[in-house]
Amino acid sequence: MGVDTATIDLVEVPFPEMLSATKSGEIDAGFFNEPFTSAAEGAGLRTIVNPYTQTAADLPIAPYFTTQQYIDDNPEVVAAFQRAMGRATRYASENPGELRRILTTYTEIPPESVEKIGLPHLTSELQPERYDQLADIALELGYVDKPVDVDQLLVPPGE
Repeated sequence: MGVDTATIDLVEVPFPEMLSATKSGEIDAGFFNEPFTSAAEGAGLRTIVNPYTQTAADLPIAPYFTTQQYIDDNPEVVAAFQRAMGRATRYASENPGELRRILTTYTEIPPESVEKIGLPHLTSELQPERYDQLADIALELGYVDKPVDVDQLLVPPGE
């Protein structure tokens, strides 16, 4: 991309303060997520890179983890959690208007902002190939020192 990352100073800025810090020149660029991305675009800022969509298509960004011990000791709880998450994800995917309405019930995002935010790609299907991509990227970037066997990390529904 032509950027020498060694010349970049990273500064931690809370998401709600990032827009004003960017607009004031306190920082040159910010890493925004919704609803702050839509607010930044509405304020005239432009996206120069989107690490989620430019890293991999439909990148999984919110998996749930537990230990093998918990899975072994609580198979009914794990199965019930998987079913509930599957149903909720399918419902959210099929009802984006309702998803937006529900967002206003447990966040402080104003309804007019919720209508403008981009919604993530939602799927209730386990897609191991997406996690293989993440494992490959983690190895390439040195976050792990040996290949990750993704099949050892995923628990398909019903198991």
